[in-house]
Amino acid sequence: MSKLASVVMPVPRATAAELADKYEGLLLDAYGVLVDATGARPGAKQLVDALRDRRVPFRVVTNDASHTPLTLARRFHSFGLSISPEVITSSGTLIPHCLISNNLRGARVVVLGTQDTKEMTKRADVEVIEPSESSSLEALVLADEHGYPMLETLDATITMMLRAYDRGARPTLVLANPDLIYPRGGGRFGLTAGAIAHLIEPIARLRDPSAAFIRLGKPAAPIYERALEELGTRNVIMIGDQLETDVRGALDVGIEAALVESGVARWEGRGPRPHWLISALV
Repeated sequence: MSKLASVVMPVPRATAAELADKYEGLLLDAYGVLVDATGARPGAKQLVDALRDRRVPFRVVTNDASHTPLTLARRFHSFGLSISPEVITSSGTLIPHCLISNNLRGARVVVLGTQDTKEMTKRADVEVIEPSESSSLEALVLADEHGYPMLETLDATITMMLRAYDRGARPTLVLANPDLIYPRGGGRFGLTAGAIAHLIEPIARLRDPSAAFIRLGKPAAPIYERALEELGTRNVIMIGDQLETDVRGALDVGIEAALVESGVARWEGRGPRPHWLISALV
């Protein structure tokens, strides 16, 4: 290979506001782009206001499966962001369709997540049950790291799961939020449901080597396809802060992606290559 061929071309830079002029719509990650655990990120309010003023179609595409879109919208409003529930596509809202499409109406489902997660799950007409070593499950929905005492809950859940396999059943495993970490603000990070799935999945494979979570959130396709269907166009760009979820998932479904470098990841010439780099939203 020649030296010229081995040169990695630089990724162009733009603000998120500038990219709004180049596409028919935007997909915006929430945590790490618009907000973190402490409030709105720099430029987020100006960006959202500009998109609304210019009537640029957009969707907030988030792996947050712990809140309904209404709860999320209220939280965003408390941070000064005018975002309505109708423009929020969350991985939690995909749970009912997933369960129904897997013929799980009426099934006994353990939900690891918040009360909002349980309410969204119930829309599939299932029986949401608490983790208990004396009970049985038909499906597990892993949505969030909050809403339950982790060690005791995981112990009970894996016991229920392994006993189901031992009875000859194959419980359905659903992972709403595949993220491994999230930004807590101030340079701090926390683990998320995706990290917990990496604990549970190998345990399930002790009984069934093919056991795997059905992944709903980024980088899996379902959340992108839902958002694209809602926008009515594929001439959009995904703006996110994680290479392995936001960027990779966008590329996998055939749309362009921009990486916000103030978030979790930095572009260093490795991994999925974004079409744009963003240092500032506006």
